[in-house]
Amino acid sequence: ALSAGTYSLDWKVPPSVPVPRHPAVRLSANCSALLSAPSAAGQPGLYRCASPPHPEYVQVEYPAGNPALSTLVKLSPADGVVQMVHTDPAKNRIALPGPQSLGDVLLEYLRLGLWHILTGYDHLLFVACLIFLARTRKRIVLAVSGFTVAHSITLALAALGITRVSVMPVEAAIALSIVFLAAEILRGPATRSLTWRYPVLVSSVFGLLHGLGFAAVLGAIGLPEGRVFAALAAFNLGVEAGQLLFILLLVALYSAARRILPVVAAAPARLAMYPVGALAGFWLVQRVAGFGG
Repeated sequence: ALSAGTYSLDWKVPPSVPVPRHPAVRLSANCSALLSAPSAAGQPGLYRCASPPHPEYVQVEYPAGNPALSTLVKLSPADGVVQMVHTDPAKNRIALPGPQSLGDVLLEYLRLGLWHILTGYDHLLFVACLIFLARTRKRIVLAVSGFTVAHSITLALAALGITRVSVMPVEAAIALSIVFLAAEILRGPATRSLTWRYPVLVSSVFGLLHGLGFAAVLGAIGLPEGRVFAALAAFNLGVEAGQLLFILLLVALYSAARRILPVVAAAPARLAMYPVGALAGFWLVQRVAGFGG
């Protein structure tokens, strides 16, 4: 909101969506364009809303249907309290909320953190490699704890603006961290490398890097004025909850495999490092290539 009843509308579309398939975006019927409605992403439009003096919803219409994209709406009212609305691809009309309580903010950012980690396949692949590297229950707990503490620190520092880094190099380095772990796992514990002997050290160092990746997402979403620390804590808690769910599922599957095939249980996991490393290598090349974009 620029002032009471006046709103600026802007939106972004992922680079993977070609321009002809970009959506038409407009505010609710109680809002009329003052100058011209934006016709493309990155072209803001100015609206005046009346009865009520705020937009009731955002309409998102794709010319050939939604290409399986979720929609994230960031509403910045005149009072400065940023509100977030996240919807699935099936919805093209997103209702906008009224003023949010502290509980609403906590719940929304908790959900955003959970959603981000469960759809952050590079982070999940790293955690999977970390678990296989640690192997024993005690080492897994130590390695995961080191990763959690480390990425929580850099997430907080970057989200609060204390540390500033470029997003693309961080994303490329995250892909490189997966390539590194996959290669170490394929080399095997017989190498007695630092990685195999002290997985908590490796998880902590790379955890600092992954925290910057989480912060990049949170920076794009924004933190509500006056509730920065509460929203940050809720987002981080959502990330940790999603990570814990993934770890429990992975450990349960691996334990079941060891009971069923105790002799060859480790072989499929090591063989899986080939496609994991190849996928991470592809991400690395793709993200490095995007440096100049």
